[in-house]
Amino acid sequence: MLCSKSSLSKPTLLNVSTEKTSKEAAITEVTLKFDENFEFESFDTSKFNIVNPTEDQPYVMIRLLYSPTLKGPVPLGWIKIDLFHQGTMANRLEWAPHLQSLVTVLYPGKAPDNVTDGAPAYSSTELVQQGSEITLDVYDPSPKKQRQRDQETEGERHFSSDEHFFTAPWVAHNPAVALPHPTMLNDPFDLYIDAVRYIPDNATITKVTGRILHSGRDDLPGILAFPGLNSPARSPEFHYCMTVNVKGRETLDPKVSILLRVYTIDCDTGKLVIIGCTVVSLFNENGELNVGGFQLRLSQEMPSKEQTPLTASSLNHQPTVPCCSLLIRLLPHTQDPVPPPDYLSGFYFTGDSKPNQSELEIISSFQQDKEFPNSVGDAAARLMTKEQTQVHPEQWMAWYKERLGGKKHLSPHQPPAYLSVVRMVRYHQRAGIRLRISQVYGLKENGLYVNVFARVLKGDNALRLPDTGGRDEKFLTHLHDFASLQSSPCWKDPTWVLHPCWDIHSVLLVQIFGINVIYTRDHNGQQPGKVTSHTGEQPELNELLQLGWSAIPLFCGPYVKTGVHNAPLFQGSPDAEFLNYMLSHPVKYVMGKCLNEKTLKLTKEYSSIAIQVWDGHYYDDECCDLPVINDLLLIDKMNKFMKVQSNKKGKDMTQLVLQSLDRRIQKAGRNHPEYKREEQFYEEAMAETFYTLVESALMNAGYGPL
Repeated sequence: MLCSKSSLSKPTLLNVSTEKTSKEAAITEVTLKFDENFEFESFDTSKFNIVNPTEDQPYVMIRLLYSPTLKGPVPLGWIKIDLFHQGTMANRLEWAPHLQSLVTVLYPGKAPDNVTDGAPAYSSTELVQQGSEITLDVYDPSPKKQRQRDQETEGERHFSSDEHFFTAPWVAHNPAVALPHPTMLNDPFDLYIDAVRYIPDNATITKVTGRILHSGRDDLPGILAFPGLNSPARSPEFHYCMTVNVKGRETLDPKVSILLRVYTIDCDTGKLVIIGCTVVSLFNENGELNVGGFQLRLSQEMPSKEQTPLTASSLNHQPTVPCCSLLIRLLPHTQDPVPPPDYLSGFYFTGDSKPNQSELEIISSFQQDKEFPNSVGDAAARLMTKEQTQVHPEQWMAWYKERLGGKKHLSPHQPPAYLSVVRMVRYHQRAGIRLRISQVYGLKENGLYVNVFARVLKGDNALRLPDTGGRDEKFLTHLHDFASLQSSPCWKDPTWVLHPCWDIHSVLLVQIFGINVIYTRDHNGQQPGKVTSHTGEQPELNELLQLGWSAIPLFCGPYVKTGVHNAPLFQGSPDAEFLNYMLSHPVKYVMGKCLNEKTLKLTKEYSSIAIQVWDGHYYDDECCDLPVINDLLLIDKMNKFMKVQSNKKGKDMTQLVLQSLDRRIQKAGRNHPEYKREEQFYEEAMAETFYTLVESALMNAGYGPL
């Protein structure tokens, strides 16, 4: 085998048809559509000179698998395809791919060890019947790759292929891997700790601890494993083997399980913390050892003590650590330890650890990160340097074990904290920052259509960087929740992804605008109505009213400052003094200073704005729970801001739509069938007018178009 790849996505069902004749049993035909690209960029056919064309010719083997249960995939069919032909390069013969589209037969069952045996016979019991086919396209990926790179320069990221990975981020279990016969409850077995894959950016050196639970015995030893100093720092490898029930004289409880924890030193705080934990059941319901290798997700929390006994399923609903997993093996006892298999071999059961799209983005950044230490030894040396500790290389492992020791580095009777999940991946400009304007609280004016204009203000260091010719980082909200109050509007816009240069002093400046205009419904109610000024003319810039402004920090150290930021609103517009101070000082400090000097004024209503911020690696539905950050509200009496936020009295935004409708619809309110359509028309017309006015204001101020 020269190269191997597995499908990472489910097919779509195109068609199911059943045909039955009087002489034959019913035949059901199923048509599936796959959207999968297997691109072998690193596979260089020029390495393979042609000596014997019959024996040397490479070929492609395709296997079709079906996973009906958690027990593993069932082989459905296979086909061997000769996709290479003899070509000439530099006066020598070599194999070249034959670019084509083809439809070929699909043979039933498991692929034979020797594919030269000829086509197998079809059986009426096989799921793949005679006449089954597979459609393939063989293409040159180079033009497609270039298009993807061109799109990426415009802020679009494509991770559908292996372009961004130096090694496969995840490998499906190979059902062809042979496993030893499982032993029973009274037999000895070996537990192997093999590796931790993809530790977070804020982790350093690691260890794995554990204990055996519900065994029915109290004399079983604890688990303590340290990685090899020469193993990769991002995915440290262990050579740990512990034999359980050594003499095989005791019968373990069938519910026995193992609790494993992965510890690290937090690179930001220097504290001993837990990356995550997992629980593994050792035996199945028949009392047989769960033999094999397992890739286990790590959870960020333990269930409450009331949830007893602790089992593998206890952690199912706990938040997990992005990307990070633990590789272990459970095997019958052998005299000598069994070396760990290559992860890419498909030996491990990996189904529960398949990365989502956000995790693929993070792993891509991890693999391309040249600043993270190469080896565990390098990570230890960097930590020693940071802590100003000098240790002779021969004593590194002794220092390593002592530094990760719990007795010296944890307070008595106080459990260790978990590694901060919001700092597990450093900011990368390619991934950017995701932002969403959630809500503004406590606006004075009612009856206005309100939106928020946001733009990045670069810190001093970012301003000194050469101009790359990119667009300014800015956006304008436009999609409202009409059930929210006119004085406290909410927005439902998808997240905006901005890609500012990293600078600890860069901020997001937000300005809240309202437009005081008249919306007249279309007389047929079949299209958006007309927006005019109160004099019936085209709306001008004087209809655009600024209702307040604020700013929030975007970065905290090398990370995005993830959370729901609640920030106070100020009157007027930010003046030059405020903007100059912001270039090189924390935004909270500048707000406090300008308030004391009376160059800034809070709104009289103690208005505020809520903005969601998180790292751009995470997609909207895959980010962690965002912490609430109220730091900026502390520049005054925070309870006043919170009181305004909790106020639920006032007119909702539906009234802005209903006032243009006739009385029968106004009486029925938003439940009337015509209301929803008119709400969409109102939003479309008002948003277009708003956009035009804000863009005109930007152009007049010299900022360029939206």
